[in-house]
Amino acid sequence: MNVVDRYINLAKNEVIEDPEKGWDYLRFGFKANKLKMKLLPKKDLPKGYQKLEHLMMSLIADNLGKESGYVWGNIFAPCEIIQCFGLKTISVECLSCFLAGYHLEDHFIDCAQEHGIAPTLCSYHKVFLGAAQCGAVRYPRYAVTTSMTCGTPSAT
Repeated sequence: MNVVDRYINLAKNEVIEDPEKGWDYLRFGFKANKLKMKLLPKKDLPKGYQKLEHLMMSLIADNLGKESGYVWGNIFAPCEIIQCFGLKTISVECLSCFLAGYHLEDHFIDCAQEHGIAPTLCSYHKVFLGAAQCGAVRYPRYAVTTSMTCGTPSAT
């Protein structure tokens, strides 16, 4: 088992045992991954994707410690409007993907459903809501969303 896998297991166990303390482990891991991406980019990944991956990891790693500097938003949220106020929008779907990198998705989905979130809700949102409900993700001052749904109406 390499050092990254060991850290992922350590962070996962910490989040499950003590979510508040686990939050610091998650943030440290995101920052370490951001540095790794910069110093050791994936050679088989095109440069554009490397840059995009680094930008997304930077958004998460750099802003999660500043609860007053970012807004939770879904992928349909108007992030351009939020930027006018000097705030960053962190996509709950993006954060859910990064949390899955710690193999915590099942734990967070269970936590969300134990708190009354419907089993039929989008998995990305259940992961995010479970992380927030159990205290592994700290609440920022603001959240924004739209009334658009993930699915499209079916034609009849």
